[in-house]
Amino acid sequence: MAAIYSGLYLYEGHGLVLVQIPSYALIMYIFVALTSICISFLAGGRYGVLRDPFSFWTCIAFLIWAVGIIFSFLTFPGVAPAGKSILKTLPNTDSFMVYFSTSFFSIALLVADLAQGPGKQGFTARWWKWEIGSFLILTIVIYTLAIYMEKKLPSLISDQGVYTILNLYWMAIALVLFAGGAALSIRRYKTSGDHLVASIGILQITTTFGLIAVLLGRQRFDSWWYLSRTEVNIGSIVVLYSLLSGYVQLFKREQEKGVQLERAIHYRDEFLVIASHELKTPITVLKLHAKAIQSEMSRNESTFFHSDRLENYSRELNKQVTRLARLVDEMMNVSQIQFGQLKFQVEEVELCSLVNAVVERLVPKLEEARVVVNLECSQPVIGVWDRHLIENVVENLLINAIQYGNGRPIKVQVESKDSTAKLQVTDHGRGIAKEDQKGIFNSIERNISRGEVRGLGVSLYISEQILQLHQGRIWVESELEKGSTFVFELPLYPAAYAMREIPMISKKLSKNGEA
Repeated sequence: MAAIYSGLYLYEGHGLVLVQIPSYALIMYIFVALTSICISFLAGGRYGVLRDPFSFWTCIAFLIWAVGIIFSFLTFPGVAPAGKSILKTLPNTDSFMVYFSTSFFSIALLVADLAQGPGKQGFTARWWKWEIGSFLILTIVIYTLAIYMEKKLPSLISDQGVYTILNLYWMAIALVLFAGGAALSIRRYKTSGDHLVASIGILQITTTFGLIAVLLGRQRFDSWWYLSRTEVNIGSIVVLYSLLSGYVQLFKREQEKGVQLERAIHYRDEFLVIASHELKTPITVLKLHAKAIQSEMSRNESTFFHSDRLENYSRELNKQVTRLARLVDEMMNVSQIQFGQLKFQVEEVELCSLVNAVVERLVPKLEEARVVVNLECSQPVIGVWDRHLIENVVENLLINAIQYGNGRPIKVQVESKDSTAKLQVTDHGRGIAKEDQKGIFNSIERNISRGEVRGLGVSLYISEQILQLHQGRIWVESELEKGSTFVFELPLYPAAYAMREIPMISKKLSKNGEA
């Protein structure tokens, strides 16, 4: 820009009028007016959605600028026949329209840069539209008064098209306002990252250079004058592009949200179908056994209570009640995680003894599956966690290994290193393909899409969320036909201990092929 200005200055000097084609100037005015109206409309729509004051004042600024350009066009000499204007005003009047609008424009953009905090959340859409309409009416009144009082206004341009000292001072003040606004926009963009703020900053910079060009030329319709208008047009185009690209991105995001919502609804319905089926199975078994017990008692009550059949019935009833309780617990955990309401109480826990207690609780299931668990723990691993939730994680991993371990021994290793507890559960089952490993910690979606739902299919998802609440992590190492090793790490003393400091897990909407 400095090179263009220097070259133009050396080539042309001060204020040499190269061409004087009012029609070309009018075309630029019309272009700026239409662009400004579009920007004002888009910024108003943005404010209607985001309620941010920057969008509101951007809308006001370009509305004022557009009205000023329109009034300047109506008062521009040469638009009507015989070199007259449409409103038949003095040749000096259109300059007042431009500089009034330039001043208001710069001030409104400066207010936009200084505006802080959220917008007027309590106002309805109709109210803020009335606000914008009020600014529009006020601007029109000011411009109309300027036209009415044009004979009393001082001259801004001589008969030869040279700017007066008042005009130059006026432009210098506007230059300072635009330059200050550009600095504020740059600073605001660094903190907010808002592309609209960046584009407004570019507009303020280009307008600043445009005013410098006018001050260097000091005359209407010389090359400096055309350069200044071109720079203002470039800035307006940048702002318009920023708003349009923002709307396009918003439209794409809304489309993606719609697709994700449909997918979420689909998998929710599938989850409910599976949940109802899984809950129905143990209930049906319980009903059948209750009916069988009743039948046995009615036939031979005296000997039934001393027979092996009662023990078998009791064992099966306990098994189905345990299964039913687990299903209900899983559903409750998923619901609490999704709404960020999973509560827990931390205490000092020894991980090796916790794992051993879980293994003992699963002895009936291990005996039924004829699976042996080998626990390796060379030294105590003590940390501060929620005992019940960590037991839930260990139990989920062990049950998963029992289900998919093909009846082979399960190896559990517990160790501590660098203030971190580490637990590994290794089975020797069929393993997990690489492409499926990322999705196994998702909710029900991955399991449904693979058609391999057993139970509710959410135990690993629940485990990951619990570990994240404890600032831990979990992953899987597996190869097909070589088994799987699930590993989780937990800080012994997580940084966030007070319940109010532990961040809630946000709702997780899984996607196909993504973790």
